[in-house]
Amino acid sequence: MKSEFTNKQFPYKNFVFELFEKGPIYPVVFYEYAFRSYVDNIFFKKIHIKEYPRLIVLQENNYQVWEEKKSRINLEDKTIIKSIISFGRDKIKKYSTIISTFNATKVQDLDSKVSIKYLKDLNYIFKDLYQGYIFYCIEYFNTHDKELIKVLPEERMILSNFATEVWNAYDKILSYIENNYGFSKQKSGMCTSEELLNLLEGNSTILDINNVEKRPIAFVIENNLFNIYVGEKAKEIKDHLYSQNIQSNINNGLSNEELLKGNIANKGFAKGLVIVINENDYGKYSDIFKDKKDYILVAPMTRPEIVPFLSNAKAIITNEGGITCHAAIVSRELDIPCIIGTKNATKVLKDGDLVEVDANTGIIKIIK
Repeated sequence: MKSEFTNKQFPYKNFVFELFEKGPIYPVVFYEYAFRSYVDNIFFKKIHIKEYPRLIVLQENNYQVWEEKKSRINLEDKTIIKSIISFGRDKIKKYSTIISTFNATKVQDLDSKVSIKYLKDLNYIFKDLYQGYIFYCIEYFNTHDKELIKVLPEERMILSNFATEVWNAYDKILSYIENNYGFSKQKSGMCTSEELLNLLEGNSTILDINNVEKRPIAFVIENNLFNIYVGEKAKEIKDHLYSQNIQSNINNGLSNEELLKGNIANKGFAKGLVIVINENDYGKYSDIFKDKKDYILVAPMTRPEIVPFLSNAKAIITNEGGITCHAAIVSRELDIPCIIGTKNATKVLKDGDLVEVDANTGIIKIIK
């Protein structure tokens, strides 16, 4: 088998990476070609960036995106931002039919040939769509234009809903593989697209079926290149990222009471008891929030599944996020205070802490 894995050593130790996003484990094919859109990205060329963004996507026990802040994009040009908005709309219009057609197909009606075709099609669609969508996902927009601040979150939700439909299409292929190859979703979810294609093409000996779900995997984006590392090499990258230990911003110019500072997503002031959730709590919201009211939600980020429970929240605090993130959108809709981008709120704050959330200044204080 011709491998896509590279032996070329990426000099990641020469750069400082910060954790941008953390979430539950996703099937690798759900995001592989999204990140491949960093290579030869058409908008990077329009912006005339001095150096390409450096990112590391790591998955083992959870999903993480790390970025090197020095190379991150801060897009202010309104003309290019508007072209990215139009680009996303055009792609949804272009690909909606093929996605809806495939999602209408029953798993039992698939065969290997059809699955191979659709997997390649889905990969192409995601790489094309994310040429613009990554500007929303990695929060590359840096605008103070009131119209764009209103429009961008709305466009992100539309793109997110379409991406979910593509995820459903990918999942249908994983279901076909599970039903016909005895390869569980837990295992196929940790496979790259190339490995799944080889499996569908009859090269079933390429994987260690007993251990594939246990191996770490890392995508490295650097210098307009996309490389995949698995096993020990991915573990080396993970160990280095964790050894940097740069996540804390406690007392970074703040008093002992002003433990956290973040970016304002929706202004306001609130005081209440903290409920902390992490990436392993997704899907457990009914139990966590049962009979709970007037709480301050603290999370790495929020996701659409949590929306029904936010009507009882007094404020939202997240580790991550920018002006188009889900927490920012929902907090504006519910008109509750929201502070995003604190980096480590889930580590500093604990269940039951009494806090003041001043979303007019972006500062969180622990009262008790």
